[in-house]
Amino acid sequence: MRQSEIIERSLLTSHGPQGNDHKIERHHKFAKHLALGDGGHLRSNDPADQEKAIVYNELVTNAVALQNVVDQTQALHTLKSKGVNIRAADLAFLSPYATSKLKRFGDYPTNLNPEPMPTRTTLPL
Repeated sequence: MRQSEIIERSLLTSHGPQGNDHKIERHHKFAKHLALGDGGHLRSNDPADQEKAIVYNELVTNAVALQNVVDQTQALHTLKSKGVNIRAADLAFLSPYATSKLKRFGDYPTNLNPEPMPTRTTLPL
């Protein structure tokens, strides 16, 4: 399912903003979801190793959240170009911390020479 289809379905079927969690709680749940190795438990009592694991997990979490925002923004522009009406209230249903359609493992082809995408600084309201 493409990102635009996921967003369109969530806009049509959601009943309220993303739960009652605070933003930081959603961030921590997302980081725990992304943590690799033994359920995210730290295997060492060495403070340096613990700090490395935490910093690495935060780096990955922030990178995935940023990519989710980029994907959602592109999907919103695609929906707008198809004539779907997007209201500001609809955007309250979106979160960069979605885990239900996140592919944690699998093939991730890397293009080392991608074509730059146009930068859009506004949402299509």
